[in-house]
Amino acid sequence: APAVTWVGAAALCRFVQCNWSSKGGGKGSGEAGVGPASARAGWLSALGVDGEEAYVLLASPQLLVAARALLIQPAEALAAAAGGGRAPGCVTGGHDQAGHAA
Repeated sequence: APAVTWVGAAALCRFVQCNWSSKGGGKGSGEAGVGPASARAGWLSALGVDGEEAYVLLASPQLLVAARALLIQPAEALAAAAGGGRAPGCVTGGHDQAGHAA
């Protein structure tokens, strides 16, 4: 489990670097164009929340999809297995368990 968390954190850090904190690694690096356009469209649609689509010009959306899968979904699964439904402090989709905006 710790290795999965580290890989998820690394993917999230690289996503942030590609999109906000560095001059390299964006669209000009070739990383943003990894895979076919249909895969990119799938990654962007996977990032949509509550009917809102992800920003179409995100560099390397696959990194955010991977981070989300490795960091958030396992936390939800562990909490559900423990009977809590959601890990403490874990908010996904912008809503609490009752469906109210967080």
